[in-house]
Amino acid sequence: SQGLKNLRLRIRPHPYGPIVGRPRFERFKDRFDISLGSLEQDIKESDLVMVTYSTVGEEAFIAGRPVWRWAAQGFNGSALFSLMPLPQFFSVSDLRKALETFCDNPRSFLPSREEMDRVAHELFFEMDGHCVERIARYCSQ
Repeated sequence: SQGLKNLRLRIRPHPYGPIVGRPRFERFKDRFDISLGSLEQDIKESDLVMVTYSTVGEEAFIAGRPVWRWAAQGFNGSALFSLMPLPQFFSVSDLRKALETFCDNPRSFLPSREEMDRVAHELFFEMDGHCVERIARYCSQ
């Protein structure tokens, strides 16, 4: 097992609740890379995306990235995790064990094309670029 020695963590600050600069984050800031890129770039460069409550999880999953969730007790605010039995963590020790497994074989966690297509269809219906036309037809009936 490689353990976690080669693991790099990148935090993508939420646009409406940036963590950078908050006093409670200051002591940890040197342990992370802070994203300065676009969301598309961050997803493309990630081997694993971890979310709490964010549509970034859905976007990353559809783009073919494994997605995990740090979960608050008893609350699921994510459509993705309602559709797919994806890893969710309630304790640091469980997350650490899973990350060690992930580091040993990250490709085994990639979603299949069928799973990606199913999630895209369930969440967004047809992803064919004609959404506006369908809405217009529906509204004009």
